Amino acid sequence: MKKTAILGLIFLLLISGCIGTNSSIEQYNKQYKNDDEQCKRAITDYFQAVKTHDLDRLKSLYSTERRKMAQNASLGEDEYEFINISQIVPDKSVVYEYMTFGRGKNKKEEDIKGYKVDFEFKLKNKAKVVQDHFKFILVKESGNWKIDDFGH
Repeated sequence: MKKTAILGLIFLLLISGCIGTNSSIEQYNKQYKNDDEQCKRAITDYFQAVKTHDLDRLKSLYSTERRKMAQNASLGEDEYEFINISQIVPDKSVVYEYMTFGRGKNKKEEDIKGYKVDFEFKLKNKAKVVQDHFKFILVKESGNWKIDDFGH
């Protein structure tokens, strides 16, 4: 009788542990999806701010460190007819490079996201459509994802 009770108790503990684990996994997946959506929104907003020459909006998307570097930045004289993003893809190699060679050496990996972004644009008064790609690094600051670095 005691063996049956002990086995039943162990079984219940295992079941509740699995339920707890599934709940934790589901919570992690929801957070990852939410973080991914926030990062993609920041990248999309970046391109919109560039297109509309909204330097204040652009700087609001930057991390604290990036904003310091961009204090005297300008968006130049280029006028865009359009900027189209064809894909925004998570890229762990970008995170690795940033943590190894960039400003990410003292940051936690879970607070860094990397993306490869393929896009095309056309300048006004130019006939040619240009295709390009950037790598973006976003860092989590005060619960928000901010652009910390970008480029080729």
